[in-house]
Amino acid sequence: MRRIASILTLAMLVLAAGSSSAALGAKAAPISLGVAPSKLQTTLIPGQLYKTDVDIYNKGGSAVTLDVYLQDYTISSASAVEFLKPGSLPESAAPWATLGATVLHLPGHSHHQVQLSMTVPRDAAIGTHTLAVVFRSRQLKSDGNVRYQPAVASL
Repeated sequence: MRRIASILTLAMLVLAAGSSSAALGAKAAPISLGVAPSKLQTTLIPGQLYKTDVDIYNKGGSAVTLDVYLQDYTISSASAVEFLKPGSLPESAAPWATLGATVLHLPGHSHHQVQLSMTVPRDAAIGTHTLAVVFRSRQLKSDGNVRYQPAVASL
């Protein structure tokens, strides 16, 4: 009888340990995103319609929902990138651009292409024009002190 009680106690401890490790394992998986190309550079001709694909990769094991949008950006002398409202810079190409998708649902370990189209105005100024295609997770993450939304961009 004592042996059966010990076996039952041991079985309950194993079940309790299994359920607590499952609870620990249920912690949200990290979000791991990638984009290619990370930098897109091309020569545009006034009046031209330019199209290209930007690949977004979900390298994590969990599904993720991403918002896809355009932004202007600047790069400081210290190589820090600052994102700005699209069309806010004189050299912005955002007014010429459209995206093939604005929301993506990516399963874990998958990728998707988003088409970037640009219709360059006939009177476009000669020079360098910039644009960022941003892919931002809708999921909020936290390290305990800071809340953030993982994102990547193709510049």
